[in-house]
Amino acid sequence: MDSIGHPIIGDPKYFSIENWEFPGGIQKRLHLHARRIRVPHPDGGMLDVTAPLPPHMVQTFNLLGL
Repeated sequence: MDSIGHPIIGDPKYFSIENWEFPGGIQKRLHLHARRIRVPHPDGGMLDVTAPLPPHMVQTFNLLGL
């Protein structure tokens, strides 16, 4: 994402917290999440795992009106 000028919020390698003003309430934590992952199961079929957003990302999405 950094290569197109949009690093992931909170990524310590590519996102410079010092050079960005966090809007009120957005936590300085990594905002990267895999909502759903599907992988082949050894017994056949697919293993499908879904996870909810972590609380800090729910808060950020709400603050941004998403």
